[in-house]
Amino acid sequence: MLDKDQEWNVKIYESKIISETHRYTIGTIISSKKELKIAVKDGFIQVLSLQFPGKKKMTTAELLNGISFSEVAKVL
Repeated sequence: MLDKDQEWNVKIYESKIISETHRYTIGTIISSKKELKIAVKDGFIQVLSLQFPGKKKMTTAELLNGISFSEVAKVL
């Protein structure tokens, strides 16, 4: 994941595919207070649980309680 000048190697443990038309660039991260999605061709990957380097495995809601992503955040 890349956000401004910060880059993280993140492990994704659980995800869900959402088939939906959108106009986001592939790799764009869309987040709300409880949801984290990555734009892919023909839809999104909704991240349900993940682990940042040096941190414990957590749900997306737990992560988003302590971190927010800018509008330029993307997955490489």
